[in-house]
Amino acid sequence: MDAAGDDPAAIRLRARCGWRDWLTAGRTAVLSAGALPGLSGLLPRALAADTDHPVRLDAYLGGVAALTPAAAGDVLLSHGPEHGTPAAAWREGGVRPRTLEPRRGLSLTAFPQPVNAFPFLSTEAGRLARALNIGEVHWYTVFGGDRLPEELAMAWALGSTDPAALVTAAAEDVRRHGSWYGQEFHLWTGTTDGPPAHTLTLRADDSYELSGLMTAATTRALLTGGIPPGVHFAADVLDPQETTAALSADPAARIEIS
Repeated sequence: MDAAGDDPAAIRLRARCGWRDWLTAGRTAVLSAGALPGLSGLLPRALAADTDHPVRLDAYLGGVAALTPAAAGDVLLSHGPEHGTPAAAWREGGVRPRTLEPRRGLSLTAFPQPVNAFPFLSTEAGRLARALNIGEVHWYTVFGGDRLPEELAMAWALGSTDPAALVTAAAEDVRRHGSWYGQEFHLWTGTTDGPPAHTLTLRADDSYELSGLMTAATTRALLTGGIPPGVHFAADVLDPQETTAALSADPAARIEIS
């Protein structure tokens, strides 16, 4: 099991052993069992569980947090078509590049101050759209400070793999803005006219705690036989409502659904 891991890891695992081999051997691998990806793909499933005909989902994910060198390295590697498409939206069954623009100075319930939101349609968002049969998905990465997105854009442009600059930039943002994390989902059903029919907000002081909670929930499901053999993403195989209820009971995750 991996709290991180995304499509590149899944592709390699499935290539190494075909799905029949995983089933025959009774082996299970679960990827993306953290806050993002992972919880970000599970909470919208809980939000949509009792709704009819979901037609649009908007997601805002991020905040301000210190980065360890290992976490910064993961961020640097989460770039390219195997991870997602910048400025894209999901519309009518496919990725639509160059569709969305950044939203700056955005005030949302999940975040304690105005944030900048940058559209990035992750592969997790695409899997979610297919699973829920949603016609339109807007997926945004949220930054509460300026230094980290600036440094990250520069690193990607230069092809840098050195995490030191990202660690420093994240620390500067924490000094200026504090440490906090959130996820907010807006769901329209039936029609996209008017405000969203349903909203879910998640607020936390520490995104690493959220990853720990998600990993623990995945481990429990794995040990109790709730996940079949094969290579899976956590959000695809955990029970959305049961897991969301368990997270809501922990003081590290403050979840509100309306």
